[in-house]
Amino acid sequence: MKKLLTGCFICVFLVSGCSILPEKEKKNPVAPKAAVQKAKEVPVVETETVKVPPPQPVPVVKEPEKIKKADLYSENNELSLSTIALIASLDDSMRAKINNYIKNSTVYYVEEKNGSVCMIVSNADEEKFQRHGIEFVEISNAGVKKVSQLVNTSDENDENDVWEFDEETKLPLRHVNYDSDGEVDYAEFWNYSADNPVKYELKDSEGKTISIKKEIQDNDSNMRIEHLIYDSEGNTKLNISANYEGPDITRFTYYNSEEPADGVIIMSKYDAGQKVEETVYSSDYKVKNVYESSYQDGKRAKIKIFDNERKELEEILSE
Repeated sequence: MKKLLTGCFICVFLVSGCSILPEKEKKNPVAPKAAVQKAKEVPVVETETVKVPPPQPVPVVKEPEKIKKADLYSENNELSLSTIALIASLDDSMRAKINNYIKNSTVYYVEEKNGSVCMIVSNADEEKFQRHGIEFVEISNAGVKKVSQLVNTSDENDENDVWEFDEETKLPLRHVNYDSDGEVDYAEFWNYSADNPVKYELKDSEGKTISIKKEIQDNDSNMRIEHLIYDSEGNTKLNISANYEGPDITRFTYYNSEEPADGVIIMSKYDAGQKVEETVYSSDYKVKNVYESSYQDGKRAKIKIFDNERKELEEILSE
């Protein structure tokens, strides 16, 4: 009986195993060789790459530059080009105040500082007795203020003053001012000889030179005018000078030992009597700006402004 059961069990197992094996084959079918060969023969189609052009830059539309026009003072060859350019940037009220000085005197230098316009002006004709004839003027919206002159002396003639005049010209030769104790406070001296370059000299109570004006004649047409102020040690405190070739100012110098940063040197070039170029230096001889002027029909038509690397900054046309 046991043998019979064992045989039956083996038969059942074999039958079951035969039914399982085909299932595994279905899950992992093996591709026939013919199918594999056919798959290899199918051609591979390459996909074409579509090139997209880069985006074109959008053109920048520049606003038209505003042309700057101003009075270029074509008839005034003494006026520096840098001064003309600065005046062109001011409002009508400020320009009118400066123009009053330009009409009646020589404006050597103009500088915008702390919201005001500071000018160095020569107005010797307004002095009763000519000394230096130099004024420092400050112009603002509040009005015009004469800051100082190079010397502060008096034209009065009282018990404290002794004057000596030339009998023919009636021009002063010597003036001594005394203090309340009868001691010399200061003394002034004038000279009108072409052979003596010192035209005016001011000395203190100790006889030291406080200020001096010189006119150094190089030849018949070239001249250098110097205004020098000294401190108590005899050092140059202030220097204002101008070199002339005929009526043309070829060099202007302003030096102030108390404010050296305010100093300036202006060199000008002329062509047939017309100012064509101007270079402005700081007191330590570094180029600040260069100005060029061009002319049309004998009148100043244009001024170009350049920086210290000769890069154009601005252009001003005659109005």
